[in-house]
Amino acid sequence: SPVQKLTQSRPLTFGFRQISVPELQHPATVTTGKLDFSSELAARIKVSPLVGFYDEALIRAFEHLVVHKNYTSAVMESFIAAESMASAFVYKCKLARGVSKNKLDDYEKEMKISYIINVELPVFLHLISSEGKSAIDQFNQARKLRNDIVHEQKRPTEAEALQAINAATALVNLLAK
Repeated sequence: SPVQKLTQSRPLTFGFRQISVPELQHPATVTTGKLDFSSELAARIKVSPLVGFYDEALIRAFEHLVVHKNYTSAVMESFIAAESMASAFVYKCKLARGVSKNKLDDYEKEMKISYIINVELPVFLHLISSEGKSAIDQFNQARKLRNDIVHEQKRPTEAEALQAINAATALVNLLAK
């Protein structure tokens, strides 16, 4: 009977499904640079198998760049990832040093990303390496591009979008260590 079939016990098997997106199997290349996003993400997943908010935003940025050729969205998604990571990093450092959570929450909206990137990150990263300084400098360029997009309706090129993704990835990786 149908009821017996539906209620009888049966073994459960679990597995992983895999999808393939041909555009994402090869690194994106442009005349001014190269992004090997698949190996970058694989390295991060080895450290932590959970794909977090920052990684999701970077994946979306890469998808906008390679699949959709929407360079504005690629820049914006990469900026969101790095800005969120930097803000969270600085917030946690301040809490760890005894700053009141209520005070931090009161002033949170007043803190500009340029101040967080150029003043607070170097303070909280202590002896910042040349790699760290380079990541911050690259992200500053991405921040300026993002501002041009938002305030001046600039249309970024593929190379600029790729540079923004690389900058955001470098900053996220620096702060994830």
